[in-house]
Amino acid sequence: MSYRITRRGACLVAALVALCGLPGLARPQDQGNALAAHIDEAQLALPQGLKIARAKGRPVAARFVVDDEDTLRLEVTTVTAKDTVQLLLDPADGAVRKTVAVTDPVALKKMRAATSALAQAAIPLEQAISAAEQDNEGSRLVGVLPTLVKGKAVARVTLLRGTDLTVVEQRLQ
Repeated sequence: MSYRITRRGACLVAALVALCGLPGLARPQDQGNALAAHIDEAQLALPQGLKIARAKGRPVAARFVVDDEDTLRLEVTTVTAKDTVQLLLDPADGAVRKTVAVTDPVALKKMRAATSALAQAAIPLEQAISAAEQDNEGSRLVGVLPTLVKGKAVARVTLLRGTDLTVVEQRLQ
């Protein structure tokens, strides 16, 4: 199921922006424009970032962002039994540039929900995002956040086509 950014989708994007601490990019149009201007700089695809992040824990969410310095980066959130961290990856070479502990209660709650969705998943996250890309040819994968919808695990996959962001839901069960 795919849809244009609606109020619900805008809320999801705004929540992801808030989670990543980027108040300057709270509007989906601004985020789409910024990503479109920089996404071709990325040599690293989001699924590769998920694989790199496995060294630090279980990846539960990822997205490309353009930071306040107008620099593209890939942010991958991982969880372990002890903590939740966000890895800031260089999209040119996949190097971990910074690791930040997630301490915000709202962000931690979202990551627990994502972890819960992945625990129920019968389909690997990588397979779901691959299917979303194949179903939306010509779009570039820029984000993924697993969640529960009506008790079912889904991956909300954000795709960029031109400057338009589209969120599609891929079943994980």
